[in-house]
Parts: sequence; structure tokens; C-alpha cells
Amino acid sequence: MEELNIRVGDSIRNNRQALARQVMQSYAKKNPLKREQELSFYNGILFNLSFLAESITFSSNSLYCNNVEWAKSLFAKHDIPVKDALALQDIISDVIRDNLPAEISELAAGYIEDGISVMKDPAGSVPAFINKKDRLYRESRQYLDYLLNQDKSSASSFIIGLVENGTSIRDIYTHIFEPVQIELGRLWQKGDITVAREHYATSVTQLIMSQLYNYLFRADKSENAFVGACSSGELHEIGLRMVSDIIELEGWDTYYLGANTPVEGIVDTLVKCGAKVIGLSATMAFNLYGLKKIIDAVRSTRECSQVKILVGGYVFKNNKGLWKEIGADYFASGISDAVSIITGSGDKYD
Repeated sequence: MEELNIRVGDSIRNNRQALARQVMQSYAKKNPLKREQELSFYNGILFNLSFLAESITFSSNSLYCNNVEWAKSLFAKHDIPVKDALALQDIISDVIRDNLPAEISELAAGYIEDGISVMKDPAGSVPAFINKKDRLYRESRQYLDYLLNQDKSSASSFIIGLVENGTSIRDIYTHIFEPVQIELGRLWQKGDITVAREHYATSVTQLIMSQLYNYLFRADKSENAFVGACSSGELHEIGLRMVSDIIELEGWDTYYLGANTPVEGIVDTLVKCGAKVIGLSATMAFNLYGLKKIIDAVRSTRECSQVKILVGGYVFKNNKGLWKEIGADYFASGISDAVSIITGSGDKYD
């Protein structure tokens, strides 16, 4: 990472609350906000600035453009004119210029201009992730319908029934749970479902995964160990948990730490269990900074010199080469890819 980019990213990250308040005040002068809109609007600006900071830190224009693309779809869903969205980007650029050193505002302006170009492009629709070519298309559609209808009981009975009738756990995870979770994210991004509905659906899948543990764990284990963790604040950790479960099914000892485990705790676990691989996941770009801290801590620990670092998640999938920039050894595009990298190349870790 470039030293200037790191410094600029840190400056925007550390001042984002004050910047967000000024952006909000400037925007509201021409576009008065209702009281009930203020908190949501403020949080949206914070979100935008966080993406901008991470995009600059990791020298990746696409990180910020991805956020703008997402915001554009929401504006279209709520019939917000593009000119208002463009005006907001201009205000963000002006506020940064007026409050931060010139080298910061000049670098940030380039990223914001790229975002404005994306905003000006005609809105495109993201196709449904579940399609008729999928191996378990009908089962995925049925399971998604149960989740969207908040029918937890039927969703659970459906999955348990599939397993008892011979569908493998690995197929359940990779051909039902994974595509359904991604489709839920697409529906939320389009504004078709609320974040509450998405979180409910995810919690149901996590519950069903726990119900499958009797089918999952094996008595015979290899000497290989895997640790899975997310950066602090990362709420989208279900994909990494799926990887950990499948690795367990393959006979590895797994230590799934999830999110919000202190960095020193992650490193301590790696050392104590003698793990050969650590899997790290990030969905949102603003969690990359925390993920980089974990990687740096692992790299600087002598006892972890042989540990391989695998990263995955939406933010890496949409930004080619980012996994190298953050310092990982491997990138996995999905559950099957992650399992193949971890277990299919044993010589790498011996």
C-alpha cells in the first residue's frame, strides 16, 4: 500500500463523523430533511465516507464505485432524482476540500469523480443469483420462499428432509445455503427486502446449520487445524462459518472465532492449536482496515510464520487483486473454492 494512500484513508476515517455532519448540513440547505430522515441520512453519509477511506487506503477505485452502484439502486428504488445523488457526491468532495489538507482532498477528489461517473451511467439491473442451471435450483427456490415468508419451521423441516433423503451436507451448503444467502443480499441491495428481513433469514439458516451438526462432525480427525475469523464489526460471517463446517466434515479440527474476537486472541488461537491455515472474511469494504490488522499481526508473529492466509467475501470477489494488496496468500471465490484450496493442496501446508 502507498504511504500517501494510507495517510489519506486514515484522515478521512478518523474525521468521518465531523465530515458527515457538515455534508448533511450543506445538503439540507437545498434539500430540507424531515426529522425522521435525519439519522438515516447521516448514517448513509458515514457509510459513504467509510467506503471512500477504505478505497483510498487500498488504492482501489472499484471499492468506492461499488458503493456508489449500490446507492444508485436504492435512489432508483425510492424515486430519488439522480441530480440529487450527484449533488451529494459534489458536497462530499467540497467538504473534504474545505476541512482537510490539500493532498488529501486532491487524492479523494479522483475517487469521488469515478463514483460520479458510475452514478451518471444508466442504472443496470443485477440478475437473480439463483437460476435454472443451478444443481439444486428448485430446492434453493423453495428454501428462499420459506425464508422470505418467515416460515422458519417449514424451512427447517425442508432442509432436514433433504439430508435424511440422501442430499449431502456439502451440497446443502454449497448449492442451497450459499446461493440463497447471496440472493438475499441482492434483494436487499435492490431494496426489495429490508435489512431486518435479511437478518431474519440469515438467523434461520444459522439455526438450521446448528441442527445439522449431528450429521456433520466426525470422530476421526487429521492433524490439520483451521481457524476462521472476521474483522471487528463484520456482521456477515455466515459464509466463513459454512467453510469451517465443511472443513470439519473433511476431518480437520476447526476453530471458528467469528467476528469481534480481539486480534491477540486470534493469534493466540493460531499458536495454541498449531493451525496451518487461517480463513478471513469481509463483506463490507469498511471492514478491510480491521482485517489488515489481523493479517499484519499474524505476519509479525514468529510462531505463525508457516500459517497460510486465505481471504474471501463479497468485497474481494468484486475487486480483483485486492487480496494481494491486503497481504493474503490465497483468495477463495466461494465455499467450494475455499475448501479446495484448504484441503485439496495438502502439500502446501505440510
